[in-house]
Amino acid sequence: KFLQSNLCDVAFTDRGFDNLKKALEKFSIHDASGCHMEATMIWSSVNRPTITQQISREAGKILADRRSCLLKQLSAMKFLLRQGIALRGHCEEEGNLPQLLNVWAEGNTTLKRWIDEGRFMSHDIVNELITIMGHSVLRKVLSQIKCQNPGWFSLIADEATDVNNREQLNLSIRYVDDDYVVHEDPIGLCSLPNTFAETVYSVLKDLLLRCDLSLKLCRGQAYDGASVMQGIRSGVATRIRQDVPQALPVHCFAHSLNLCLQDAGRQIPMLRDALDTVRDIVKLINYSPKRKTLFSEKLHDHSVSCNSSGLKPLCPTRWTVRAEAIDAVIKQYTIIIETLDEVHSTTKDEYGLKAGGIVTALEKFDMFFGLQLGHLLFGAAENTSIVLQKKDISVQEAFSAVNVTRSFYQRQRQDDAFNKFYESVVKNAQDLQIGEPTLPRYRRAPLRYDDGSPQYAFSDPRSFYRQKYFESCDLLVQELNDRFFQRDVKPITTLESLLMKSANGDSCAQELSDMKESIFSTDVCMDKLENQLRILVDVIRVELPEVKKVTSIIRTICDAMAQHVNKDLLSEVHLLLRLYLTFPITSSTSERSFSALRRLFTYLRSSMSEKRLNQCFLLHVHNKLTETLNVE
Repeated sequence: KFLQSNLCDVAFTDRGFDNLKKALEKFSIHDASGCHMEATMIWSSVNRPTITQQISREAGKILADRRSCLLKQLSAMKFLLRQGIALRGHCEEEGNLPQLLNVWAEGNTTLKRWIDEGRFMSHDIVNELITIMGHSVLRKVLSQIKCQNPGWFSLIADEATDVNNREQLNLSIRYVDDDYVVHEDPIGLCSLPNTFAETVYSVLKDLLLRCDLSLKLCRGQAYDGASVMQGIRSGVATRIRQDVPQALPVHCFAHSLNLCLQDAGRQIPMLRDALDTVRDIVKLINYSPKRKTLFSEKLHDHSVSCNSSGLKPLCPTRWTVRAEAIDAVIKQYTIIIETLDEVHSTTKDEYGLKAGGIVTALEKFDMFFGLQLGHLLFGAAENTSIVLQKKDISVQEAFSAVNVTRSFYQRQRQDDAFNKFYESVVKNAQDLQIGEPTLPRYRRAPLRYDDGSPQYAFSDPRSFYRQKYFESCDLLVQELNDRFFQRDVKPITTLESLLMKSANGDSCAQELSDMKESIFSTDVCMDKLENQLRILVDVIRVELPEVKKVTSIIRTICDAMAQHVNKDLLSEVHLLLRLYLTFPITSSTSERSFSALRRLFTYLRSSMSEKRLNQCFLLHVHNKLTETLNVE
């Protein structure tokens, strides 16, 4: 009935065909008829899509191809941003982003056509995509902070000057999840018009407001020792604590230890001269290709007896290189003298004169003793500095590391320790053919200091170096006592003592009384906490029967509280542990972030806008980029 033709044979349409004797003849005639051709055409068009459907299907294929190409571009951008590599070059075609896509486009005509069209390759769209990716990372981090109940956090901030001579403030957030895992994530980078305390305070509050983080949930602050940040009357820490008394400030432990070493290096002339000499040696050799080649050749000639590979730079702001730099000079003492002596004899400029002065100083026992003493004292402190820079370190572990270092210096301040050290230095000096130990030249005191009493005179060189040795140890011990006595940390140490005594089943009435009067009394229900602390020792005995006495709050109590049933059973103890771990010890996370900032400014140009720099900074710093941006 759908046929248009009037010449239809009813045998093939309505009635049916039954003349089988003439079937082949009739089939041939029907096959050439118009009605058969029309019927064939209608049947073939039954399963064929319409024009509209075909257009829609082709549009969907183009859309899928473009989506795939856009995801490829996002993958390339994610890789370049993650590695801190510039996306653009001096011209658009020579930029890293187009070149990386061209490599991927080999054999892929769709991606090649996408690159040639360049619709999403303009700098405005690329900057917008970077902003979207940066916001995605930031929202992911902030959601992890806010999902904690309560969402306590601590502020970690530091300031530095970039290569464009602009003040940059980095803000990082420290928080603890329900599994007692400590997180420290950078969330913002701002350019400061000035470094006044009021300005920094306003910028920090503005960053928290933009991130929808309530300042009332702040439970700690970690800064360096600058007066802008730690000033008693109007510093940033004081201003924030006026708003939130629970936001305890701490002077970064790693900075404090570094200041101890700096003070010792300035106040002890022997250590000061040794450090200055190491710095001059490194500059004189490493900053000249000719002198460095000469040093490398002599190092190669002594490769059988020397296992060192070169000199280490000495920088006052880098906390873990002093001992390595001094050790490199001691191990290559003979090679350095030979190199500088040749420079002195062959070079007729200021560098040759300087090399001769350094050689004269290195050939004296006084310099060699100062190098050995610096290596002994700084080596122990720098091992502690590495521990203090860990993000998951607790107050107990930090003070334990500092106490170990203090104990080391006190143990070194013994006659037996000095005798062993002095004999070793004398023996090594003899092996290197360095001059014998001598007393310094006698100098009369200035008249304004001369009271007429005879000056003390050392009987022999050994007593003179003993006095310098003990003076260095005493100074470091005193510096550790002064700089690590921080009054604001007392509420945290009270909380620590409360947990420790409760975990061992000891009486903690005094700690509970102090806790009720502390600034943290409103963060937990004290009545519930007092009842739950009585059960804490039983939880530890059930979960960790091998533990006889709790000596580490973090490792032991957190392991015992790992089960969810224990967190529900001791809910207030669980909150107390999270509160304890939220308190920061160091601002090293912000310090490390500035290393990423330096690479970004070097490779992404210092003239970029502050907004884009902040987004690139977040993308480059956060290790969770792959988890957050699912572009595949």
